[in-house]
Amino acid sequence: MPSEAIASTAPRRNDVALTAGALLLWLFLTAAEWGVWPPLRHGWAYNFWQYLPPLVGPALALIGLSFALPQTRVAWIQGAKWLSRPLGARPSVLVQSALFLLITGALWLLREREIAGDSLILSAAVHAGYAYIFPEVGATALGALAYRLLAPLGFSVFAAAQLLSCAFGAATALILSRACARFGDGRSGLGPPLAALILSAGLLRVFAGHIEVYPAVLMFSSLYLWAAMGTLDRRVGLWVPGLALGFTIWSHVAALFLIPSLWVLCGLTLPSPSAMRWLRRSLGATAWAALPGLVFLLWAFSIGPESDADRLVATMLEIAGVQPAALPKSWWVRFSSEAPIPGVGLDYAFLSLAHLKYLANAFHVLAPAGLFILAISLAKTPREFLSPKSLFLGSAAAATGVYATLVRPFWGPFDWDLFAVTGLFFGALAAQLLASPPARRFFNEVVAVAIGFQLVYIGLPFVLLAAIETRPAGPFATGVFPTEFFRGAPPPPPLMPWF
Repeated sequence: MPSEAIASTAPRRNDVALTAGALLLWLFLTAAEWGVWPPLRHGWAYNFWQYLPPLVGPALALIGLSFALPQTRVAWIQGAKWLSRPLGARPSVLVQSALFLLITGALWLLREREIAGDSLILSAAVHAGYAYIFPEVGATALGALAYRLLAPLGFSVFAAAQLLSCAFGAATALILSRACARFGDGRSGLGPPLAALILSAGLLRVFAGHIEVYPAVLMFSSLYLWAAMGTLDRRVGLWVPGLALGFTIWSHVAALFLIPSLWVLCGLTLPSPSAMRWLRRSLGATAWAALPGLVFLLWAFSIGPESDADRLVATMLEIAGVQPAALPKSWWVRFSSEAPIPGVGLDYAFLSLAHLKYLANAFHVLAPAGLFILAISLAKTPREFLSPKSLFLGSAAAATGVYATLVRPFWGPFDWDLFAVTGLFFGALAAQLLASPPARRFFNEVVAVAIGFQLVYIGLPFVLLAAIETRPAGPFATGVFPTEFFRGAPPPPPLMPWF
């Protein structure tokens, strides 16, 4: 009898702990949104509510509270289950096609209304006839192709790019849902809620008509993730994730940082330990990963536009530091306080206070719940990090994390999407840990709080501040983007505390 009483009270204690933690987090984040905490007052990822009409913030606060309280949280969970029931475990092609159109349409309605910064630069390049831009060759090539196809239908260069961004978002959601369904033991069927966990923060804004290269890069990264899960479950060969990674690298050369994760995948799928067999597998998988890029280069330097090929070579030499840039700038953060200032854009010394502030804000936008779940899992269930799927995802998250600390965010808060792929893999690792057996006991409640809070504090307000008329509250206010910054001028004084 005493053992039965102990067993019955264990879930109750977990529920009380989760509710208490959610309420404390709600109080902290709600106060941060209204500038109560001085250290976060100029944290550009913590005040999105202040840009919105006066009643939106209180409404979002009440919605966030409903995810913290147990009774209303259960109602959210039951509603989500009811909505997802018609989809079944494996939706038909017809259902998936309808979902693709529905998600694309929803993202289009929430698209950005003001085009600024890199969005203007990319759109101008496509309008000028560029076939692609290095290092984002695949992503920009797909953008140029979409404009050529949609222009006869009356689409402007901006509308074509925004529609493509929304379509990439729908494709990413569907692919990522299939990939996440393979997390844990591979039979959990938890794909949709885990995909929502990954996409419900700042990544939602990436796909809401945001004109950038990252919608395409995230879609191909999700394809690589799905293929890797299939390989770990012995469903597909190593050539499939190798080729998927190849297209990811083609979309953005920064995905070369994911090559080590492919080598880890080769080791995790060995039937028995063998260094030579691992080396052969790694070389073969790497060859598949190199194939899309090699085919592209063959086209670019043979029958492709000569001017684009010349720009490709010039930019490649500039990034490598061999050739000075036409506009003085550095692609990487400084590693010494004595090093020269890197030209236009913001100056970040490696792991300086300003650099750490930027990284903290960027990751709060891109993967806030993921980082929280990773920290708790490391303290509570560290052994779950050693499963094959966790090791693969951990290697990808670590490699993209290294990239995030090395590359320089020229425009500070306006470069918030620079580490979108890093956010994707950190979120995926957190989702994998939630799908593991120890976490399944309180899966619904944790995922409900995580998705709800991400939508309330980041996803929805961040999308809305670009889709509707905003109030001046920081760097993202309408008309505040410092265009002169691109020409080497310092940012305006009102923006300096945020930068």
